[in-house]
Amino acid sequence: QQRINQYASSEIQFNLMAIVKNRKEGYQAEMAVQEARKTVVDAKINGTEAMDVDGTDGFVVAADVPGAEAQRADVMAKIAELQVNIRTEEDKFAAWKQENMRRKHNYIPFVMALMKALAEKGKLAPMVDKANAKAAEAGAAAAKA
Repeated sequence: QQRINQYASSEIQFNLMAIVKNRKEGYQAEMAVQEARKTVVDAKINGTEAMDVDGTDGFVVAADVPGAEAQRADVMAKIAELQVNIRTEEDKFAAWKQENMRRKHNYIPFVMALMKALAEKGKLAPMVDKANAKAAEAGAAAAKA
């Protein structure tokens, strides 16, 4: 804390990060629990004997069929929510993977080939002149302010 406080408040010198569990794994574990509960509730609705299913600890099925159907609706809503959460995490990881690929790629050969092609077509010099004019205008505007 003392090291953090010795720098000015406008400086960003430290990045505090935490190590957290993978949310997708937590969602998948919860999904397994909800699937087990769904199996038990479905057995009650169908009038069959529910086999001993792991993951239903402390879950009490309603005594009547309408109550069990209401529980099934709740379980199905939780399963749908968990599926959305899992898909969101998968999309996030895919975006991170693509970002990492783009960050690690060497774009210099591409940029050099592009500049060479523009120079051969005679379009590079006008673009450079336009960029220099724009930079001069920005510098003049900054000087006035």
